[in-house]
Amino acid sequence: MYQENMTTILEKVFAIAITIAIVIWHKILEWTYLNFLEWIRKNMISILESSVKLAFISMAKVNHKIVDAVKEAWQEVKQFLLKMTVQFENITSSAIWKKKSISIIFKKFEANQPVFVKREIEEDLDWDNLPPEVREAWLKDSQHNYKIDVMEIREKELEAMTEAMVMEQ
Repeated sequence: MYQENMTTILEKVFAIAITIAIVIWHKILEWTYLNFLEWIRKNMISILESSVKLAFISMAKVNHKIVDAVKEAWQEVKQFLLKMTVQFENITSSAIWKKKSISIIFKKFEANQPVFVKREIEEDLDWDNLPPEVREAWLKDSQHNYKIDVMEIREKELEAMTEAMVMEQ
């Protein structure tokens, strides 16, 4: 059961990675509408313009379906992955940072009680391998501890994707 849940979670998390491509897709659409279609309108025959518009409209419909699938996948992931954070701590005596990934996963029910698994993974990182926001916080405030709520970030990304789709229409 645990491996099945983990596999399902990993499949859903992989689907979330598609969101990055979707965000980039909106930039491509914006550029197309502002520049490319205008160029076609001025330099090509009108039939080609309508064909290109139709192609992008069709692709936008596919994009909406992908976003809906990603949102659905994220809802399924959240049924099992209850918490996921990454903490960074600077060891003051060295240039090494401790990275601690913590996730709490719903495993199963036993005797009508939920069973959760807490997983912690620690690793050492040097300055060059820190995420930019951690380095920025340290440079700005000499902040020795930094916490990233992965669940919250994914929620914001999905919200931004949804807003971009609304603006696209």
